[in-house]
Amino acid sequence: MFISTTLRKTALTLSSVALTTVLFATPVSAASTVVPRVATWLVHQTSGGALLSGTTVSVSETAGFALAVSALPNGKLNGRGAMRVLWQQAATLRATLGTQDPGGLALWILAAHAYGVNPRNFNKVNLVTALQSTLEGPSSSAPGRFGSEDSKYDGSFRQGFSMAALKAAGVAIPTSAVTWLKKQGCANGGYSSDATANPCSGSPADYAGPDLNSTALAVLGLKAAGSVISASTLSYLKSQQQVDGGWGFYPGNASDPSSTGLVLTALQSLAMVPPTSAGNFSKGSSAMAHFQVSSGGFAYPGNATADVLSSVQGLQGLTGHPIWSTNDAAGAQQISR
Repeated sequence: MFISTTLRKTALTLSSVALTTVLFATPVSAASTVVPRVATWLVHQTSGGALLSGTTVSVSETAGFALAVSALPNGKLNGRGAMRVLWQQAATLRATLGTQDPGGLALWILAAHAYGVNPRNFNKVNLVTALQSTLEGPSSSAPGRFGSEDSKYDGSFRQGFSMAALKAAGVAIPTSAVTWLKKQGCANGGYSSDATANPCSGSPADYAGPDLNSTALAVLGLKAAGSVISASTLSYLKSQQQVDGGWGFYPGNASDPSSTGLVLTALQSLAMVPPTSAGNFSKGSSAMAHFQVSSGGFAYPGNATADVLSSVQGLQGLTGHPIWSTNDAAGAQQISR
């Protein structure tokens, strides 16, 4: 199941698996000492190249890990191992996602694109068609939304990733998808996960109303669709940046690595255009060091140990590239062999 940080109040952890330490070259991010450590920590959480949920491969975390390290100079060496697992088990893993996990499919497509593998024929599995099949039709209660499941907590989140994935695959983003996402916007410029089930008038103290994760993914999705990002939305992101440079889940929350990483991922897609300045991005990147624990991974506030979700989403925000921009055609054969 695709994991959204909008569903979580505590961090998730995976037991460390002993692997040979991997040394990463100087990363593209300004946080030059932070990135290699978190990337290496993530490598040590893999089992046979993949990240697991219990004893099964987690598609979203494995694809997210591969995508996050794909922009690092030596990261593809490890990301290819993760992608090879997805390749080898493609049919089985596709079946586990069904039509209920558009976000997982989206990350899988984005990762395939980053490694130069055709997402329309990922070991005989058409990931693009699979994602498109999750789009709610005109007769549904939420036309244009990706996924039929309840979107109260992660609607804008999975919508943004799904739209970014279609852009990466070179597929036109349906107008209905753009329309649904725009309807989740609030008067203050922020976005709710689902403005019908989670109204904009909700109180942040109750984990309701617009949140930073939904807003970040809305920006990502709208940018992918070529829509203009409103000045009020960019101002909202800027105004919610904490003194330490990071962003929290809801307004007033302490900054955390997942929300900060997601906002940085959104800003990377915009190339940091005004009124969200390069200075905001730089401060956000620097804030990631506050979340790094001695193991090298990122820990969610209130937790002493690092977790995969925080580390993957935090690392993605430090790559310095739009999420759909990297493509390693040379590595495709190493995955599909």
